[in-house]
Amino acid sequence: LNSGKGDASSHADMPMQTLIAHVPLLFRPEARDVLVIGLASGISAGEALLYPIEHLDVVDISEQVAEASSFFIPWNNNVLANPKTELIIQDARAHLELTSRSYDVIIAEPSNPWMAGLANLFTEECFTLARNRLKQDGIFVQMFHSYQMDWSTFSMVGRTFATVFPHSLLMVTCPSAENAIRPDNDYLFIGFNGTTGFSPDAAGRAIAYAQQSHNMTLSNPALLYRLIVSEDLVRLFGAGPIHTDNRPLLEFAAPRAMYTSDPSIEKNLTSRRLLSPDTASILAAINNREDQLAFAAFALSLYQPFPDMIDLEHATPDQRGRFVSLIEEY
Repeated sequence: LNSGKGDASSHADMPMQTLIAHVPLLFRPEARDVLVIGLASGISAGEALLYPIEHLDVVDISEQVAEASSFFIPWNNNVLANPKTELIIQDARAHLELTSRSYDVIIAEPSNPWMAGLANLFTEECFTLARNRLKQDGIFVQMFHSYQMDWSTFSMVGRTFATVFPHSLLMVTCPSAENAIRPDNDYLFIGFNGTTGFSPDAAGRAIAYAQQSHNMTLSNPALLYRLIVSEDLVRLFGAGPIHTDNRPLLEFAAPRAMYTSDPSIEKNLTSRRLLSPDTASILAAINNREDQLAFAAFALSLYQPFPDMIDLEHATPDQRGRFVSLIEEY
């Protein structure tokens, strides 16, 4: 808990905590230098250590967070004791502004923007600082959420992100039914510093690293394509205001949206989404009951069961039996 706000857990937050690390590193397995902004439980940073990186910078403004992360050692790969890890107690923007280091992957996992002082991590200027610290073809991943949020605020953050990262996409972290966007989700804004986006071949080569995780079960990286919401953020969020240092609209909009639920977020994301032909082809190829079973195992490993995980009516007896075993184990 940070100022009473839950920021990490061993169960409920597991989808975001794991995927925010695995998504960029699966698709950039050659990454050697990684920056994680926001230690929290240390689970995200610990998942990054499963890949053959050489250096991991973890920036957090609070020494108390670093102390509390020791409670999560059974889940975080004892990240702070790893010789590849360098813990930097510092304001994230100060680090991005002043460091001489550059990174293959930057993972931004701050708390919610209604917390005092957090909205300045979502400005155009902060996103630009992050882009400037990326190596060519690097990936920047920013966590955001749709709970206690309205569409005007959510779209403003997405629009701001797309201004800095025109080559970008939006993913949801909670597994759900085919092409379904559930309410009250965590999302990942993923920006590419170059023209190279997701490569299924790269993810296929790197899947063995992800399969070392004790927090997530993923047998096929193509299953992650089911989490892509849209690959055209300009169309998704349309025209409107952006969040800047000089006009810090999010600083006031986020607290005002607390304790609200806006169904138009999911409605707009569903109606405005755009997937590339390549992504649509991958989704068509994994639309079978074996892949449904694999996706069910993935969802259950993240504590996220959902209705109709597998088409049991047309499943074979063996597939039914394996599904029952998954549920019993869960």
